[in-house]
This record gives sequence, C-alpha cells and structure tokens, in this order.
Amino acid sequence: MSSENLLAAFDKTGAFASAQEAELAAALEERVLGDDLKLLMSNASGRRWMWWLLSECRVFHSNFSTSALDMARREGRRELGLLLMGKLNILCPERYEEMRKEQVNGGRKRNRRSTEQQRDGDGE
Repeated sequence: MSSENLLAAFDKTGAFASAQEAELAAALEERVLGDDLKLLMSNASGRRWMWWLLSECRVFHSNFSTSALDMARREGRRELGLLLMGKLNILCPERYEEMRKEQVNGGRKRNRRSTEQQRDGDGE
C-alpha cells in the first residue's frame, strides 16, 4: 500500500479504518525513519551530529546523582540515547563503528593541535 493510499485510509476522526491499515502505516513509518537514519549516518557531518547527540544524552557516562529528581532527568535523557544506539546497531552497525573511530581519531587530532598551540604560545 502506498503512502497516498494510507492517507486515504484515514476517516474523518483521524483514525484508520482497520487495524491492518494501522499496522501497514506503522511499518511504513518505521521503514522511512530507518532510511532517514541510514542517510544521516552515511556522511561525516551526520555522524558527527549523532555523536554529539549521544554525548548530550550521556550514554557514555554514569548518571548517578544524590538528587533523585536530577538522576531521573539524566536517566530520561540516557534512555533516549540508548534508543538511538539500539536503532543504529540494528540498522547500520558498520556506520556506528565508523562514527566511533572518527571521534576517537578526531579527538587525538584536536588534542595534538591544542598541545602544539600551547607549546608555540609558551615559546614566544
């Protein structure tokens, strides 16, 4: 069923006419979102953005806090990041590994440049 046919399957209340049409619409949406994620991860800038988002979600850090509310907020963020990581590992695991290597290598280059700039600044 095409996306145009799925749109026609809505009745005036916004509900699908049948459970089967609702399932087809959900499967189509899942496939489209998966394709979008693969496209995002297919280029370096998309992978850099995804790494930033995963880092902001704190998936690579402990979320412990002595404040229960703060810890709950952090865990909510982390849950979203883990959901994204799960999708990445299912849909394009090779791109996740590529992203990780780019960040590790990029971090080394940034650290090396920073050290060189500090050394050059100290010598003047």
